[in-house]
Amino acid sequence: MISKTTPKRSKAEFKEICIHDWPELLGRLREFPKDEEWVFRGQTSDWPLTTALERACDDSDVDLEDAPNVESQMIRSFQRSYSGNDLDAVLNDKLYCMALMQHHGAPTRLLDFTYSPYIAAHNALEKKPDKNFGVNVIWCLSGKWCKEKVEAKVGSNLQTVA
Repeated sequence: MISKTTPKRSKAEFKEICIHDWPELLGRLREFPKDEEWVFRGQTSDWPLTTALERACDDSDVDLEDAPNVESQMIRSFQRSYSGNDLDAVLNDKLYCMALMQHHGAPTRLLDFTYSPYIAAHNALEKKPDKNFGVNVIWCLSGKWCKEKVEAKVGSNLQTVA
């Protein structure tokens, strides 16, 4: 199944497409507008589209309103114990720090997406879905839509991470 959200759609509106085989997926991907970047996330449908930090708070009975405090404590602890060559970036760039923390297995508010639909398909198929649901999904979001939403929240002074 592919879920595709475009800038013209509201959060509640999305297009759900059921895909039954690899050639059908490739055909659908060719239909995506070429003038726009898309980002993809693959997972099983029985796993909600939530961050590891949200899941960790839920598992530990921590109120989500306290998640920013928990996150700040984790960031400070990671910064104090980290000794890599990129320590300056870890200390001065919160997004870089959280991405590195996530890479090391820490729960963060970041949700992984990729520019590659093939990596998303791999991630969707990596774990067999729950027998009650039996569906693997690839979320597809318009990169332009994502950027517009981020800029509306934090401004347009964004740096691109290579």
